[in-house]
Amino acid sequence: MRKNSKEKYSAVSMQGLGIDALVLTPQANIDKWFNKFESEPDLIWANGKGKKFLHKSLHETLKHEDFVFTVNPSIADTNPKRWSKFMDDCVVFAVLNSVVKDEPMLLLHPSSYTNRDPEFKFAIDKSEGVIPTLFESIPCLQ
Repeated sequence: MRKNSKEKYSAVSMQGLGIDALVLTPQANIDKWFNKFESEPDLIWANGKGKKFLHKSLHETLKHEDFVFTVNPSIADTNPKRWSKFMDDCVVFAVLNSVVKDEPMLLLHPSSYTNRDPEFKFAIDKSEGVIPTLFESIPCLQ
């Protein structure tokens, strides 16, 4: 991740979705995917099978990738494209889950991100010092 001081970032918690990941992504990326899923017709997703099919398929793929990275975190370094795709797909899935299930997306509050228990460390941390931004209009987990 390249730090861009002009961009605002959100920390997307995947734990409630059965994936042991916390993804730091520009808020603009989240907004882009919400716009796509809410405005584009269902038939364009998953070769005409729709958002619900895409949701199920993507969830299965992400659970598998999560297992792979959990068992062998070094793959994130040896195959950075695979890691980046996993992180990107997590964001897509979190937004899609919010749209399909009409539930709020789980974002981690910046203070919880920066003031973690000292014994807790990310197995894979590629944040390069970027921290999430607090948006008054978006509820966050603390």
